[in-house]
Amino acid sequence: MKPMGLNDARARPMTRIFDQSVATWTYDAVVPATLRATRLPLPPATRAEGPPPPPRSSEYWQAAMAGQDFSTEDVLDTRRFNAALW
Repeated sequence: MKPMGLNDARARPMTRIFDQSVATWTYDAVVPATLRATRLPLPPATRAEGPPPPPRSSEYWQAAMAGQDFSTEDVLDTRRFNAALW
């Protein structure tokens, strides 16, 4: 299959992550809690899913975003912003 665009063409091949010497393997899908609240036919919950994290308080967000410049695009401290989100 040819790449669909520039990002696909420049991406590293994923073939190294598949170890052909392993005869069998398993995969457990992690279903987001948002989907668990629907009537969709979903696989049973796994241990990896666990309970969702508690919501952050306004005090947390005020401290985490202190000093960030939201006045225009692309001026945030991206590393610190992503750390606060995740």
